[in-house]
Amino acid sequence: MKYLNKVVVVLLILAVSSCEITDLDKLDNPNAVTPEGASINDLFTSIQGSFNGVFSGMNGFSRGITRMTALTPFSVYDYKNATQPNNYDGIWTTAFADLFPDVDAAVAIADERSLPIHSGAAKVMKAWAMVALVDFFGDVPYTEAGQGTDVISPSRDGGAAVYSAAEALLDDAISSLNSADETTTKPTGDVFFNGNAESWIKAANSIKLKMAINTRDAGKINSIVSGGNFIDDASEDFQANYGQTRVNPNSRHPDYNNSYENTDGDYLGNYYMWLLVGDKVDDSGAAVKDPRLRFYFYRQIEDAFGLDKNVYGCHFT
Repeated sequence: MKYLNKVVVVLLILAVSSCEITDLDKLDNPNAVTPEGASINDLFTSIQGSFNGVFSGMNGFSRGITRMTALTPFSVYDYKNATQPNNYDGIWTTAFADLFPDVDAAVAIADERSLPIHSGAAKVMKAWAMVALVDFFGDVPYTEAGQGTDVISPSRDGGAAVYSAAEALLDDAISSLNSADETTTKPTGDVFFNGNAESWIKAANSIKLKMAINTRDAGKINSIVSGGNFIDDASEDFQANYGQTRVNPNSRHPDYNNSYENTDGDYLGNYYMWLLVGDKVDDSGAAVKDPRLRFYFYRQIEDAFGLDKNVYGCHFT
């Protein structure tokens, strides 16, 4: 019996001691991606997607307000009732919950791994979005934004202050990009400039030029223009070209998907259509045929006046 009691005591001691040396404070998910193990190229690709999301979200509303497309999706034709505040939730979410945190994470990783093109390009995209938010909404959160539960309702910064922060970020981006050389690793999947640092610098300076024009700063305008290192030719455009694949992924223009694959899509504004179809000449006086026509419009019948006016009355009024 005494022997059994001794065995029980020893087992209890071992059990207690094993509890003391066992680390139960494991709060990190082993399946979660950490900054140390993150793929910078995958993160850069995600940033480009979010960047496009901010642009597309703003474009969807602004082209209706400017009558590139009719405001029929909202069943109104007046500016006052064109949209509601909650219509813009997607833009805010994409910018503040997706793009900005990913850029900050990518910059930290890129700087640690000496990847200045990744860092500089990500900063350029963030700065563009900051400027676009101010141009679109006016005063927007910035200083207190992105702090999670510490600041759940960030206050707005003045548009001028956000512009100033964006300009500083662009200067920082240019500095990062200028430090790149022929040995620098380029981002894979850069859909805008294929990892070309000089092209990203031109994009940064072009954004600064836009800001200077918006703020009527003649000194900065003249400085950028005289420097010449900005986008001044269509071949240098800050744009991504859509593809032709239908699935995995569907890389075609969203208006093509919307208008040719499903229903009639958006109605284009009459004045905008006239701008594309109307007579235009270049500096030499030669006639110019708008290249967008063959992509944006498709005449499905030869003579629209042959249609039943009782069915298609809107075509003839």
